Amino acid sequence: MPCTGSVKGWLTRTLVFEITPGKTKNEPSFWGLKVTENVELKRNIYQAIRSGDFQIAEDLTLKGMDEDFSNPDYEKMLKIIKFWQNRTEMFEPGENNGEKLIEEWDHFLSFCREQRIDNKKAVLSIKNYVFYRAIDLLIESYRLSPMPNRETLILLGQCFYEVGIVEKAIETLEYAMSIATEDNDVRIYTMLGNLYYETGNTDLSMIMFNEAFLKMPQLVNIDVIEYPAIKNIRKTVLEDGFKDNEILEWIPVYGYLYEGLTTRRKIEYDDYMELKEKIIDYEKSLRIDKKVRNIILPRLVNYYLWLLDYYIYQIGAFENAEKVVSRILELLEEVHTSSEARTRLLSRAHQLLRGILEKKNTSKVTKTAEENMVF
Repeated sequence: MPCTGSVKGWLTRTLVFEITPGKTKNEPSFWGLKVTENVELKRNIYQAIRSGDFQIAEDLTLKGMDEDFSNPDYEKMLKIIKFWQNRTEMFEPGENNGEKLIEEWDHFLSFCREQRIDNKKAVLSIKNYVFYRAIDLLIESYRLSPMPNRETLILLGQCFYEVGIVEKAIETLEYAMSIATEDNDVRIYTMLGNLYYETGNTDLSMIMFNEAFLKMPQLVNIDVIEYPAIKNIRKTVLEDGFKDNEILEWIPVYGYLYEGLTTRRKIEYDDYMELKEKIIDYEKSLRIDKKVRNIILPRLVNYYLWLLDYYIYQIGAFENAEKVVSRILELLEEVHTSSEARTRLLSRAHQLLRGILEKKNTSKVTKTAEENMVF
């Protein structure tokens, strides 16, 4: 049917098209007309979102919907724009607005999952605006604070990390870590672990992740960890039959035995005494509290591995180290998993730990012999 004047004019104004035999899979079409995507318009929408110009972004998106109403991207972009338009007060200076923006970002990601919003360019554009604005608000909040605020610094480091300003993120988080605190907030360690890995410093990355798993393993958000070795370790732990909360407890143990988390910081004497107290408490709990045995046992093994490193590498107490290795092997014999997985784990632990002791003992004997030689 030939187009009437008004319809023909509308098509000419809004569609760049070619006649096609019919609708092809994944190609927007209208009555057999293939629509060419307006790339420049989308680029302008992304730029408006990135700049926080939500009204301009909305107007351009509505224009895109008029031109190409079968393209689902415009509807998704409009949902993103509306979400943040309804929260514009968070972008203004105000009490804790930097913190509120970061918290709202998590809600936004949940919203995207629920609405099946998969337009990565649009999400990255709004992410850029949200986190740069949060940086401005957090810096102002920190400037007005009478004392250095560790929480503000951690959030600021997170924002720098999210927008890819890696060196500034590391600098901020390292300063936050230097501020004395009694809490066991592991976010700072996982973020620094990721950042050190990204900058090629694997040893420091392992130190940070090990610290997080030592302090509070159940609070480690493993889904945000970028370090590939931990992802591989997690896979091995799952394959050996561990599940749920047990997984986080076994990761540092497997990382020590199977490599990937083999570098740890040196501990001070106070840390050593605290570690011994924890071991005594957990040994008691292991005998009494059967309900959480599957959590206590791997955590206790990890404590013993820290103690082992202290005895071997820091003070050379090899007799104590022998006792620690024996206790670790005893604990691994009690692991609640398949016999095959338990045997495999025990074999690896025996081979590695006994090997370390023999190597260090040989080195000690050789050194002593050299010192006693008379020339």
